[in-house]
Amino acid sequence: MTLTPYKSFFCFFLLLFWNIHFSQKTEKIIPAYNDRIEIHPSIAIHNDFNLDDWYLGLSGGIEDVGYQWGARFGFGFRPFRKKILTVESENITRQYMERKYFLFFDFDKRLGHIVLFNQHLQFYFGVRTGLLMGNYSGTRNNPDPHMVVAPVGGICFNFNDKSYIKIGYNHFSDRILNVDDGRINLSFVFNLINH
Repeated sequence: MTLTPYKSFFCFFLLLFWNIHFSQKTEKIIPAYNDRIEIHPSIAIHNDFNLDDWYLGLSGGIEDVGYQWGARFGFGFRPFRKKILTVESENITRQYMERKYFLFFDFDKRLGHIVLFNQHLQFYFGVRTGLLMGNYSGTRNNPDPHMVVAPVGGICFNFNDKSYIKIGYNHFSDRILNVDDGRINLSFVFNLINH
């Protein structure tokens, strides 16, 4: 795996912000963070989209509301067949109707605490990695399964550590010529046991 500029940028910020504590113990709206481990099971619904493509996903895992991180295993898919182009050689480009499936592990760290209009906002950085598979309709050819490492980051709306809405950017390289790798990430995370 080569270290691209996107991955280098993501790794730099992940290491930079990993041990910085942004707790504000004096605020009544924001509880104290980064002083205890408090793990809850969670489920999440993921949407990764741009003007050319859309992946929908469901995942389950844990959220640590003390140190503000989450880890989930999930399954994503494109809910429709998409016309794609593949290059087989210098002179041959093929067109297929393709469906994709994505088995992934998702990890993110929430940091920073901002109160805006009595809402608790945070920043988040993370990574979604897994196996991307698919099939073509009308042929025995299928796309080669491959590993994807997709950095993600953005803003998180924290609703009393019971649920989160995450809006951010996701760089998802799925090796399709006519689809841009940059996507908007919209995720809804729900803690199953609330404190």
